[in-house]
Amino acid sequence: MIEHWETPEAHQASVRNIPPDLLQQARGLFATAPVGSYFDPVD
Repeated sequence: MIEHWETPEAHQASVRNIPPDLLQQARGLFATAPVGSYFDPVD
């Protein structure tokens, strides 16, 4: 999956808006913890 965020901080802030109990439920659906990288945009 590729997500587009204006800044890494905007991405991190979005996670803070998820209620903790809902985030815990979502974690149960993943086989492993999510991993990823930030890339610089190409014009």
